[in-house]
Amino acid sequence: MKKLNLLGGANAWEKFDNYTLVDSVAAAAKEVEAHGVYDAIIITLSSAALKHNDGDWCKGLGPLARVVVSLSPGPDDAHFMSERMNKLITNGIITFAAYPAPLGRPVRNRIEYLLMGPMVLHGHPDELCDAMNRGGLWTVSTRIVPSPHHYMSALFMPFLAILELNGWSFSGTACRPHMLLHAARSTVESLRVHENVIPSFVYFLFTPLFCCVLITAYLGLLLIAPWFAPFNLEEMFQYHFSKVRDQTVLLLDETIKLGREKVPQTIKLRKQLH
Repeated sequence: MKKLNLLGGANAWEKFDNYTLVDSVAAAAKEVEAHGVYDAIIITLSSAALKHNDGDWCKGLGPLARVVVSLSPGPDDAHFMSERMNKLITNGIITFAAYPAPLGRPVRNRIEYLLMGPMVLHGHPDELCDAMNRGGLWTVSTRIVPSPHHYMSALFMPFLAILELNGWSFSGTACRPHMLLHAARSTVESLRVHENVIPSFVYFLFTPLFCCVLITAYLGLLLIAPWFAPFNLEEMFQYHFSKVRDQTVLLLDETIKLGREKVPQTIKLRKQLH
């Protein structure tokens, strides 16, 4: 593995050889019988994979670990797993990028990753946070209700939709102000739908201001961020979010369904994603 650094800092090679591959819940249960329960199980599946077959795959995971963490981005993913495991699930936000490298090559022989900030875990996983910090992964816990995790898909999915519709071209997306405005409006609507983050009167009064802030953020990501990233940001976005495209569509669908139940106006980008 290769650890990358921003702003031209020195990269570092790392080798991990103290691990065991476990390919099923049944195999993990045998490991637990032999060595005791895991300190933590961290689930990094996409929301679509997580909910495959109504989540039957995860029903036996609960007793195998002291703490189960979901890093899936869907607002209800942790609750979905909690019901099937009969166990309280901690959710979290991934704040690093990782991908098989080199990007754009037919043969990829390493993993590169970039830590962009603290990984945020919600609830009371203090021991897990301590262990991750000791291992070099900056991790913090929060008890904010609702969790910041609830906002992430609402903030990010409409932007991903317009990026995909423009062939993952950052410059091409930046040159289409009508699509940026559409994504900003969709994002505000999504925030209004999820957890009632934005009250109705605020929505109607301040939507233009929110849209201006979001469009400025989009342009910053599209035009400025590529200059500072230690890898090709377009290629990384295309690789990762094409791989989890079913997740983008699922989360947009869930937001639209929830919006139709709560408010008359819902996002419309889903119609263009085929």
